[in-house]
Amino acid sequence: MNQNMVKCKVCGNEIAKKAKVCPKCGCRQKPRIVLGVLLVLIGLFIFLAAIGGGSSDDNPKKSTEKKGTQEESSNKTDVMNDLDSEPVTKKDEKSYEITYQNVRTYTNSIGTTYAQVIVEIENTGTTDLYLSTGSYDLEDENGKLVTSNSMVSTYPDVISPGEKGYMYEDDMLDEPVNGPLTLLPRPNVKKSKVDNLRYTVTDVELITDKFDNLRAKGRVENQTSADTDGMIYIVLILKDTNGTPIGQMFTILTEDLASGDKIGFEVSGMGLPDDITVDSVAGYEVFAYPMQLQF
Repeated sequence: MNQNMVKCKVCGNEIAKKAKVCPKCGCRQKPRIVLGVLLVLIGLFIFLAAIGGGSSDDNPKKSTEKKGTQEESSNKTDVMNDLDSEPVTKKDEKSYEITYQNVRTYTNSIGTTYAQVIVEIENTGTTDLYLSTGSYDLEDENGKLVTSNSMVSTYPDVISPGEKGYMYEDDMLDEPVNGPLTLLPRPNVKKSKVDNLRYTVTDVELITDKFDNLRAKGRVENQTSADTDGMIYIVLILKDTNGTPIGQMFTILTEDLASGDKIGFEVSGMGLPDDITVDSVAGYEVFAYPMQLQF
């Protein structure tokens, strides 16, 4: 066939390559370059469609990962909503509660006015707590500051979960106060870095001495495996018939106490209010422990 001749796509008759119409059947002839381009475009469209379908159907991992991410995000949102709506019931490992606090004023036999401050602190957490020196403010009934005191002693140094410790002070006031006072305590409670060491106290007896002052005597025994090199604190927290703390008696033993040894002690209640007597004290809590500093 002549290179300038082509066949009609309808009847097969040979016609000129540039002919637009077949002279035999009259069918219009479309340019081949346009047809070729059209075929290429159609093929490209089919190829892209196949790739898109394969990404969606042939790669379930990506689809699963995307779905899992959406579900995980939804679950996280649900958890956060639950946390916002439900109370936290797990106790913090370092937590405490002030279970009792009181301030009372009294005047001694020589006319000096004191404010007796008692704060009871309970360990409500799950670890030992260290009671460092605290502080407090006293206000009158009008909210005016009467006095502020820092470096207030606490007893004992370390309390275990469920135990109670005490912040106590007999504060000498500059002048008598009319009306009730309000106590604003600020205990300094930390997680303990030292062990809770205690000594056994026996033979405790409350008596009235010849000056009509309350007095206590007893013995302390070192039942630990280590000797004590002096500085043993002995503290009695006095309580009424309701178990409420009403006073404190305190002394320090400076003698060494070997393991397995025991030693006697006496504590004076000279600084207590006059109405705290042998008859008014229904019970007591006693602590004996070495000096334990924590920094």
